[in-house]
Parts: sequence; C-alpha cells; structure tokens
Amino acid sequence: MYNNSYAQTLRLIGQDLEELLIEKFELEVDKSVFIVRGEIVVSESEPKSAEPQPKAGFFPGLWKRKTISPEPRAQIQAIERRYTAADLERLAREGRSHSPSDEKPDFYKPGEFLRVIGAYLDKKRGRLLKLCKDGQQVTLHYETMHGEKKTEPQRMSSFYDLYIHMCKQRHGTT
Repeated sequence: MYNNSYAQTLRLIGQDLEELLIEKFELEVDKSVFIVRGEIVVSESEPKSAEPQPKAGFFPGLWKRKTISPEPRAQIQAIERRYTAADLERLAREGRSHSPSDEKPDFYKPGEFLRVIGAYLDKKRGRLLKLCKDGQQVTLHYETMHGEKKTEPQRMSSFYDLYIHMCKQRHGTT
C-alpha cells in the first residue's frame, strides 16, 4: 500500500522528474492529483557535416575527412505531468522510492530535494497547495492544521540542514 506522507509522495514525483533536468516548475495539488508544470531545455542537433577539406597545406597526402560537430540548439519545451494516487502507487512498486545503495545521496536531485520539502511539510502538519521552484528559489504555499494559508519563499539552501539531519537518521548516525 502506498504511504501518503508528503516526504514519500514528493520524492516519488521528484525521481520521476529527474530525467527531465527541470530547473523551473510549479507543483500544484488539485484534490488528490499532483500536477507539475514547468519548462525543460531540449537540445536539438543539426545534422553533422562531413564536407571534404581541400587537399592543400603541408601534408596533402595525410588529408582526412573532418566531421564538423553541429552547434546544439536549445529549445524551451513546456511540460505537464499529473500524478494520481494510482500513479504514485505504481512508481512506489517499481522501486523508485529507494535509491541504489551504492549511489551517494545528492541534495540537488529532484527526488532528494522534494523529499526534504515533503518532510518539512509533514513536520509542520501542513497541507500542500502549491510549490514553485525557480533555480535556487522555492516558494511553498500551504495550509496549516488550523486552516491558515501560508506562503514561504525560501532559498533552496535553507533546507540543507534538514537534509543532512535526514541522511544521518537514515544511516543510523546522529
């Protein structure tokens, strides 16, 4: 059965987003559906050119075709992903909720970072409304257990101490 803590939920979503290299996004909760909207940079390469170079110069007998690598062109692409409870259960079953033991934790990977934000919300017993990430800036919109709506703009680095504490707890050191 799927564990619906924000730490677990946001970690699963973050791990699913890792392949996209997304730096700027909004994660909004609409009833029980988590909706991620953002922009990713997609690089396109032009076809490689293999035009022959002139057979001149000091060593014309050693001439070889030179492949000219294209300049990659970056294009911004809008994305939207929706995660229902069934999607999150599937991701959890696929084993995405556990990092390989030989891989070092990385605070800047979306799975780890979003897990920390989820733990922060779990600790506050808040209900996530919206999370916006733009580079190193994070803005949390949540509702407290008393029904008060809060908005907290923070730097990503402000969650680092909590991340270290969580890592120590996971590995049995304090």
